[in-house]
Amino acid sequence: MVIAEILGGLGNQLDAYICGYTVAKYLDQELVLDVSDYTLRGYIHPYCLDNLQIGSHRKLIYPPASSGFMDESCLPEDLRANNLRIIRHEDYKTRETLLAAAEGAENIYLLGYGGPHYCTQEERDKFRERLQPRTPSIAVRQFREKIQREYSVAVHLRRTDFVDLNCHAPVKYYQAAITYIKQIYPDAHFYFFSDDIQYAKSQFGPFENYHFVHLLGGMDANLDEFFCISACNGRILTAQSSYGFWAAELSQSSNQINLCQKTEKNSRDIRNQICLNDEQIDAFSRRYETKLVSQQQISVNDEVLSLIEEARNDEAVALVDQVSLDSYRLSKAETKELALFKTIALAQKGEDGLPAALRTFYVQMQREHEDATFHANYFRALYQSGYIEESAIHAALANRYGDPEDYQEYFAQMAPFGQKLYQLLQTKPVRHFIFFPMEGWNYYTPYVKTLALLLARMGQKVSFFQPMGGTVRDDVSDEMAARYALENIRSVGSVYCFHVDLIPCLSKGSKGKENYKTLFHELVSQCVDRFPLPAVAVVSHPDVFLEQKVSGIPYVVPDIFDPLNREKFLLSSNIETYITYMAEHADTIFLSGAALPAARKIWGSKIHPAFPAWEGPSHRILDMELDFTYNYISLPQMIQNAAALLEV
Repeated sequence: MVIAEILGGLGNQLDAYICGYTVAKYLDQELVLDVSDYTLRGYIHPYCLDNLQIGSHRKLIYPPASSGFMDESCLPEDLRANNLRIIRHEDYKTRETLLAAAEGAENIYLLGYGGPHYCTQEERDKFRERLQPRTPSIAVRQFREKIQREYSVAVHLRRTDFVDLNCHAPVKYYQAAITYIKQIYPDAHFYFFSDDIQYAKSQFGPFENYHFVHLLGGMDANLDEFFCISACNGRILTAQSSYGFWAAELSQSSNQINLCQKTEKNSRDIRNQICLNDEQIDAFSRRYETKLVSQQQISVNDEVLSLIEEARNDEAVALVDQVSLDSYRLSKAETKELALFKTIALAQKGEDGLPAALRTFYVQMQREHEDATFHANYFRALYQSGYIEESAIHAALANRYGDPEDYQEYFAQMAPFGQKLYQLLQTKPVRHFIFFPMEGWNYYTPYVKTLALLLARMGQKVSFFQPMGGTVRDDVSDEMAARYALENIRSVGSVYCFHVDLIPCLSKGSKGKENYKTLFHELVSQCVDRFPLPAVAVVSHPDVFLEQKVSGIPYVVPDIFDPLNREKFLLSSNIETYITYMAEHADTIFLSGAALPAARKIWGSKIHPAFPAWEGPSHRILDMELDFTYNYISLPQMIQNAAALLEV
């Protein structure tokens, strides 16, 4: 058996998969995909591979055994003990050395990102056919028809995390690349794709033969746009983007050009690649010319709505996709409405459209969190799909934001917890949950962060203090430092984050533990004053109690024993000491497992039962397909834990 660790976004997933497939085929063994990053660690991107023509593979899932990243210590001990040969891709730079390391092993675990350099050219050519969508979407089919009579060029502007990492390409690189291609194909059409399409529109504007593709569909749109990029004749790529590389690698165009910016880290061998160096970029960008064209606003919203009302759902989806292929003329308000209309049309298709509708609703929730119509439609899609607990959340929010329908009858007979949650969200006032975790915000949303996300999803105000957000001088007053922290709130923007405010938790002094003084007390005081809602402090960081607690606020400690709670790995002392300390200072503490009865004997009503998100063996290998997982934020146990916090 060969187990491949699947991780990262779509490009990284493809890197890891083809490496695992190559090794398994060479050894004539079964390939198993480790998808724990997506099912049990809360990675911010969805798993996508089962939407491709890769065939059936069993899946390995397990809670992490440590807080490491790409580290064998994350694997359960009994899995490691089963004659498992662990191979790190980074230790083997060539195909020959990798296969030699795998030779003779009964069970292999491939750790890390992998990459196409482990494949022969013949294997890469075969992957070009294998890694295609199982069922091309309406949007991809329409795009292929649109570009078939022209020389089409995809312009991929990778932003978001690349901006944070300072490896995004400058505007003049794209201008130079467009100029270069126009020398060869003067009438080429340029299709802009970006994870920040508004930036692309603002930088490149309404010029002749420029089109801005902004497919509406959340997680599905990411995959659809990938295959639209791949369908083009040529591509202007962001260097180091595996997403763009694979779009080029899987392209079946016979006359393609793939342009990149030459950097020190150009490590990918892209077919028909041309790298522009700094001198070329300067020279070509100076010759960049465009022709402005008028762009009148268009509106198909009424037409789409009429199609939905007549249950002509496929036509409604096709019309939305058609205008999304050239979205510059759509206003933000129209785009927002069309996204909702498309989702409703998908949901109305029933079993055929509900999975795509749920994925689209899930992403739209970032923007529509106070829209009654949105929540009412999301409720129906979840309820029809059997996600009763989740549906109760959105039924209650639909009521809160103005929908007069009584949803009580939906939950009365079928789902006791769904009924309870609906009533809880109906009757409890909105509160401000202030999280003091041991682990900051990153690309993963494990246990404590998932509680924060679920509470925000349930319509609560949530602040999340980032541990070690910065250090200030000892002569700076606590009041001033706390004010600075609260003035630097930023909202999380990824697809798994529902309006959680991140606040840097500043510290005074940095010369060892004895001089480490936190500002928790002042931070809580000012936070409570700034947001006039009843507050609850959710505390897993024990240093919170170094300062006097703010009176009138319940302090709650989440379950440290849950197998998915990474924070237990970060405790400097043993867990028993931690529980004793936290129970002495907190008002309420949640526990699960063997520790619960013993703790209740000592601390009585302070201790409440939690619902473990993972129960049973340390790992499982399952026959299943994953349809764009959005991690364990939807597990009933996690929803029950968030509901328990609502009841505090």
